[in-house]
Amino acid sequence: MSKKTLTWLLIFSIIINISTITTFSYHRWFKPTKKTEKTYRSTHIESLSKKLGLTEEQARQVRELRSNLWQELKPLRNQLNDERGHFIQILKQDTINIDKLHKRIDSIAEIQKQMQRKTVENMVAHQSILTLEQRKKFFTIMTKRMHSNESKRRHPQKSIKEKNEKDNKF
Repeated sequence: MSKKTLTWLLIFSIIINISTITTFSYHRWFKPTKKTEKTYRSTHIESLSKKLGLTEEQARQVRELRSNLWQELKPLRNQLNDERGHFIQILKQDTINIDKLHKRIDSIAEIQKQMQRKTVENMVAHQSILTLEQRKKFFTIMTKRMHSNESKRRHPQKSIKEKNEKDNKF
């Protein structure tokens, strides 16, 4: 082969290698992978199992409880999203019927109430699985999670603990 052909083959080979490396690098470091709900849940359960020191049997029961809860909440989440969509559609109209808005608000509140009840029932069901020490840790974790959402609000409210501490100073 001539030198010219070898040079072009070398250049072509280098371009292919650079393209391949760039593509792999992009997908590895720059393109975030989407976490599915299932992978998030399994990661959460593994983390919870480690923090609480669950046995294999307890971990299986907790997975089952959480899976059942997820299945029970899924249709309610769908209903909630539908109701919110209807609520937004009413708000977009040129003339707004306030009674329709109030009915949608009541409907959204009722769905949220059902979801809260199912979640609390699930938390109570954990008590039969966990030991006394594990229950204490579990409810400490749940309390932290519930209060951590306050910091995500636009106008964060002081936590109950901070309010009590402030009241006790006086």
